[in-house]
Amino acid sequence: MPDNMEFQYVVAELWRFILYFDELDDQLFEWLNKSVKCFERHNHESGFIEYLFVLVEKYPQKTGELCINMLQAGAMPTYQKEEIEKILNSLYQKELKEYADEICNLYAANGLDAVTRELYKKYNQII
Repeated sequence: MPDNMEFQYVVAELWRFILYFDELDDQLFEWLNKSVKCFERHNHESGFIEYLFVLVEKYPQKTGELCINMLQAGAMPTYQKEEIEKILNSLYQKELKEYADEICNLYAANGLDAVTRELYKKYNQII
């Protein structure tokens, strides 16, 4: 992806247009992946967490991958803790523990484990 800041800004905004599609096919998923990788530089994750919560029921694995890619790119939303917890609960309940654990671990690695600590303990039976 080009390093041009204007280009990355546009790519980061792409997720907003994808809201108008009923299905998350592979092509749209790839565009979302490109978009989330530009969030950190442009602060575009606001609202995206709510979108992921809608996606997680129908596309849990893709939702987990998008969360992980967003966090790995450096965007660490903490202001929507309840939505993040709902997404994690859903991933754990849908037996996608490896995705949920990775999300929790990424938050913890960045000193933000308060966002995910309780759920991680619950599903990993840590007292």
